[in-house]
Amino acid sequence: MITNRSAANRSAIYWLLLCILSHSACDADTVRLPTTPQLHPKYRLDVRLLAGGNPTTRIKVVREWSQTFQKLGHGLTIVNDNGSEKTGVINTKRSVRATGLIDDRGAVRLGRHTFKRGQAEQLRDYLNDLVEFGAGGPIRQRPTWGLTEDDYAAVLKLLADPVGQDVKPTSPHHSIQSLQLPKSIKVTWSAEARKRALTSAADAESLPVSEISKGTALAMLLAQYGLGFRVMNHPRGGYVAEVDAGNESSNLWPIGWKNHQPMTTALPAMYRGIGVRLDDDEFEPVLATVADRVEIPWFVSRHAIAQQGIDLQQLTVSRRPGKISPNRLLRSMAARNRLGIAPRTDEGGKIFLWCTTDGEQKTWNKRLSVPPRDLKASNQRQLDARP
Repeated sequence: MITNRSAANRSAIYWLLLCILSHSACDADTVRLPTTPQLHPKYRLDVRLLAGGNPTTRIKVVREWSQTFQKLGHGLTIVNDNGSEKTGVINTKRSVRATGLIDDRGAVRLGRHTFKRGQAEQLRDYLNDLVEFGAGGPIRQRPTWGLTEDDYAAVLKLLADPVGQDVKPTSPHHSIQSLQLPKSIKVTWSAEARKRALTSAADAESLPVSEISKGTALAMLLAQYGLGFRVMNHPRGGYVAEVDAGNESSNLWPIGWKNHQPMTTALPAMYRGIGVRLDDDEFEPVLATVADRVEIPWFVSRHAIAQQGIDLQQLTVSRRPGKISPNRLLRSMAARNRLGIAPRTDEGGKIFLWCTTDGEQKTWNKRLSVPPRDLKASNQRQLDARP
């Protein structure tokens, strides 16, 4: 006879087994996804305006701007412009020093912004952003997310080690766990990423990322869920890898980089003619064959492609018999199907083939996608190791 307690125990065991077998069904409910901490305290703002022009007019304008700043709750110092001071907005430790000027029309120029009289709301928003984020603006919108050049190079090196195993993306959280990121990089989640982790469907196929570096592999795996990550300084030391919703246009860590070498030098096999005859062949097997021919791994951004309404399983490739370079063949396949297919390079110098939408590929091309100079050596070692 089964008691209520034993029935409850069986139910709990059944649910635990179900969670183990299907991570995506309960992952975000059972695993703690830490949110990103406050990355820095607010800055103290010091605004200094240089005033010139007609003395009579200047008195009136200075009084008006002094009253405006007072109403906005920000202090202001106005001095005569004798030509000895430079304008600009800079950080000094935990404060922001904004030196601007009042031009001949009575408008205030601060940094790259000009505020006319009557634009108090726009001025307030700008000053509040300086207090909140400093001279560089919102951290998440900066090209290197507030990292110094040395920090950025250090993070690239931390993420340059290969994964060492293939990963089955059953859920965003378990994909990250499988990579075993460096302990100095703490993974956190934005509110939108946590929400998406609750609703993400599992991908049935493993990704062969064993030879891919951890940074690119992480970006690649998260992209399968419409997610990505950015790396910022942790307030208590080390770094924060914040998982967030987005794509190539969201200022997230790029899925691979442009190689320091011209691709004709780094991957010459991509530009040598090969014999081809295709008659309504399935798209992905052709993609796999081309990648095997040039001896690089290949990956597909399935979430982005599905979002564009493209079903890869329905695509076919036809080509009359003859010779064509893998590069030209892939470009033709991409152009016919609104896709972008191109080689990219990971943080360790490994070249791979990435298939995504044409819009995502164009966005990636426009970004600053070249690693710092100290990673040239790893790119060169990868090149030297090729037969």
